Amino acid sequence: MDIKNQILNQIDLDHNFDIYYRKIKVSFGIIDILFLTPLVDSILLMETIKSIRQIRNKTLIQEKLTTPQVKYEEDVDTLLNCFYYGEVLIFYRDLCFHADCKKLPVRSIDEPYSEKAIRGSRDGFNENLNTNIGLIRLRIKSSELCSDILTVSKYSQMNVCLVYLKDQVDLRIVNELKWRISSLKINSLIMTDRSLEEKLFNQSKVIYPLARYTERPDVAAVHIMNGKIAIIVDTSSSVLITPVCLLDHLKHVEEFRQTPLIGTFTKILRIIAIILSLFLSPTILALYIDHDINNIFTLTSQYRVGDLAFHMIGATMLLEIFRIAVVHTPTPLVSAISLVSALVLSQVSIELGIFSSEILLVVSISTICGFATPSYELSLSNKLMSLIFILVVAIFKIEGFLICLIVLFLYLVSIRIFDIPYLYPLCPFDLKKLMNFFIRTSSDDKKNL
Repeated sequence: MDIKNQILNQIDLDHNFDIYYRKIKVSFGIIDILFLTPLVDSILLMETIKSIRQIRNKTLIQEKLTTPQVKYEEDVDTLLNCFYYGEVLIFYRDLCFHADCKKLPVRSIDEPYSEKAIRGSRDGFNENLNTNIGLIRLRIKSSELCSDILTVSKYSQMNVCLVYLKDQVDLRIVNELKWRISSLKINSLIMTDRSLEEKLFNQSKVIYPLARYTERPDVAAVHIMNGKIAIIVDTSSSVLITPVCLLDHLKHVEEFRQTPLIGTFTKILRIIAIILSLFLSPTILALYIDHDINNIFTLTSQYRVGDLAFHMIGATMLLEIFRIAVVHTPTPLVSAISLVSALVLSQVSIELGIFSSEILLVVSISTICGFATPSYELSLSNKLMSLIFILVVAIFKIEGFLICLIVLFLYLVSIRIFDIPYLYPLCPFDLKKLMNFFIRTSSDDKKNL
């Protein structure tokens, strides 16, 4: 069976209205074309058909076509992959070519919502792989920049691209990543980078994020310049950065858009907010257990420790429900959700005795500090750990808080990403790297996002 019939047998033309199959008569016989109408540029396709009609010899098929790229191919799986990516398949007897006439449906380049900055570029990644690589190449014009393409999954056949500078990156990590990606046995990669991260880093029992996400090309380019690897998955508007440590999740592009002094102040203030989002509520609960200082509370003195912990968890979960509701609510109705949350967490709940004013104050400060965390994944991890701390403190009191703190530290120390400690430069301790993290300087070699 020839290549054309093998492909047509795998494609059900009767049950796919968007697949177009056409025969074109030329001077030396019949040429068949096959393409997906939603993924093809109609103008470029008409020019291709026009050039096909002008061909006078089968040996000139590849030379006379006016498409940007035409290649001869014999492998059926490769041809099907090209077909589903929007290329036109051209058949003449036992010859088969694939021509690049695709026009993929993508949204325009716009500033990402999750990583806004007062100053700097306003472009962001979108769901097109070629566009995302182009945005990086606009910022890194070097022959050392490499972009390796791999195909993953059985059904979705998703393209995954590794972008790195070969003179800056550790090539052992690159080869390890390629091997892990090539060894994946999954049916689909519909959830794109999220699914890929779980498979690559075995995140089934990991709370804290092992890779950093970004939707900004400038942030991805800076990481690549510093020896990191950017993993771009087709149809995803976010890019995975690896290998990263915990401190890499605490950085934000805004601190590099200000003067060194202001940038340092902003960074330190952000780190304090992140620490408060994790430890404020359990610390207040642990201090309340001490009878020498519980007089600082006016309303909570009527609560037992278990009741106070239950109310803290309840208020925290209620705020999380409001956050989820805002994410799932259409934009015109967000103001209504905000009004409802203000009514619930107000004087009404205090007068009814549902929550005390101190509990609402502590939980609100902790939640606001969580919003100040640059990494959305890290903020969710801290929220979960904070709830675990509250439960442990409620059961084992102050001793439980200290034990839980030690267990968290040992857990983070045990995490390694490609043999790189997760807590570096805290453990192992590197004073120079740690000072470079806390103190924003004007030196280019220290601008590591």
